[in-house]
Amino acid sequence: MKLYKLLISVVLLSACTAAPTPSSDLPSSEPSSELPSSSSELVSSSEVPSSELPSSEEISSSELLSSSEPYSSYVEPSEEPSSDVPTSEIYSYEEYSQSGQYVQEPLQIKDRPILHAWDWSVSQIINDLDNIANANYKAIQLSPLQPSKNTNANEPWWNLYQPLGFKVSTGTENPIGNKTSLTELCRKAKEKDIAIIMDVVCNHLASEDNGGRLSDDVKRFEPEIYNNKLIHNCAKDANDNDLESVVRGKIGLVSINTANATVQAHIKQMLRDYIDCGVSGFRFDAAKHIETPDDGSFASNFWPNITNEIYTYGEQKLGEKPFIYGEILYTPGAGRSWGSYTSMMSVVDNVQGSNILGAVCNGSADGAANKNFNIGNASKAVLWAESHDTF
Repeated sequence: MKLYKLLISVVLLSACTAAPTPSSDLPSSEPSSELPSSSSELVSSSEVPSSELPSSEEISSSELLSSSEPYSSYVEPSEEPSSDVPTSEIYSYEEYSQSGQYVQEPLQIKDRPILHAWDWSVSQIINDLDNIANANYKAIQLSPLQPSKNTNANEPWWNLYQPLGFKVSTGTENPIGNKTSLTELCRKAKEKDIAIIMDVVCNHLASEDNGGRLSDDVKRFEPEIYNNKLIHNCAKDANDNDLESVVRGKIGLVSINTANATVQAHIKQMLRDYIDCGVSGFRFDAAKHIETPDDGSFASNFWPNITNEIYTYGEQKLGEKPFIYGEILYTPGAGRSWGSYTSMMSVVDNVQGSNILGAVCNGSADGAANKNFNIGNASKAVLWAESHDTF
């Protein structure tokens, strides 16, 4: 199918082009001289203790994420596209009209290549919007804008993933930006048909004593959670061997009681605030460590409640449902089903992303065309192309 081949080649080739770098200096904790030259730097989780470096599974850097859904259900058009169709554009079959001409329409986020502006400040992203648009990115993912454990831009990146609360920063509580600058970014990005995706941390908050207790600074932003100790009192460390360890175990940080109604209410308000700023997508950090309704005695309604809130409120404010995907690396753990998550959101397929990237870089068309997605459902896969762990 000629259209199919064009689409997959555009998505895959974007994984080997150079990403724009911010015009101003990156934070010194991530020196620009050490950044990889490849654009598709990819990763995820910030599940790291404050006292040590993260493991290779739980680290994040500049990401290029491409949803596989756009080309999973294409049908060959009955006619060849006209010769004057711009080759730099990506079109879906639905945009091929009965007259045999392509009609350019806004793409949904699930169809877009995503640039993870890893640790870029909001102002840096605004300054580089033209470069990002010219590189053909159609969505930008930001690091969390929740109140940060440290507000100095030179502090290690993982401080952004140890937030002090389920809030959007309104002042100087986060070194990369706040609600005002985010609103400006969303407005300017929309003018260039670029969507904004926020990375969100819900599984944990800043902790002390290797995850033994919440940081005292949490009390400033989440007094109810801090005073009432709305956490999982689980002595186990997170691992994939048993269910309790997966959904309640510590990742060097205190696991928040996400089944609690107060916790859920605070997270919902944070997500509504993001949408009010113009955000139209969310990536959930450490999603596999938050329980689903299918988890037996450890189950909760967290994901149905949170995703329904996003979809409903987002459609009211934006006119369309926001895009949601969760970080689930390699496996959901403890023999759990991918479907427990994909029934509500898309998920990272880092295994297939790695396989496709390797095939492209080795010049293997057959390998790149392999559609054996690790999660079993290509329409829910977000391809994780490359990380600094493997570059």
